[in-house]
This record gives sequence, C-alpha cells and structure tokens, in this order.
Amino acid sequence: MVEELARLGKSYDINIISYSIDLDFLDELPDAQQILKMSQTEFEEKINNGIDIKPIATAEDRDSLDWEHLSDLQKQNSDFMELIEWISECISDKKPYKIEGFLEKKKLEGRIVEIKNTGTLI
Repeated sequence: MVEELARLGKSYDINIISYSIDLDFLDELPDAQQILKMSQTEFEEKINNGIDIKPIATAEDRDSLDWEHLSDLQKQNSDFMELIEWISECISDKKPYKIEGFLEKKKLEGRIVEIKNTGTLI
C-alpha cells in the first residue's frame, strides 16, 4: 500500500504523509477535553512523541498553483469545480464554511438571482 501511495504522490506531485500511531498508545490517549487544555510543551511530550511521522511522497515546492491544470479538472469534474468554488468563497468572505453551509448559501444565492432575473421564485 505504501508503494501505491508513493506512486500516486509522484504521479500527481502531491505530498503524502503517514502519521503512524501505535494502537496501545492510541488507547491510552487522554480525552479530547484534556488534550485541548494541554500546554504546547505538555502536548509535545505526551502526544507528539507517540506519533511517528513519515513522508511517503514529497511534492516539489511551487511558487504558484497550476491554474491551467485546475481549470482542466474543473471542466472534467463538477465536484472538483464545487470544491474550488467552496475554497474561493471561504477566502473571499474570510470565513470558513462547512461544505453544507456553502452549498446552502450557493442554493439561496441562486434563488435570489432567479428572482432578480425573472421576478419569480422557482
């Protein structure tokens, strides 16, 4: 499986990282509320030290996105187009939306445009 992920990472030039956690260590972790209350030092000592971080595939550093490739992906896959719109909306509004909230907002905005264009709501 690691070889397949490495090949996938190289094919698409993406980073793939494994965060290996021993099952016994996982069972002994404190609950989420306790973890959230930890200081940075305490977190690193009790949590980070139990996680084995290994890069599987490393992408090349880039100064910018490959907009041509992103545009091609948008044309090929409507889900990808929606993902880009969602990210763009979050950046534009300077507000993180859950995907469900974004889709509802998009749906409502579409209805408003329809009302403006036709004077009626479908």
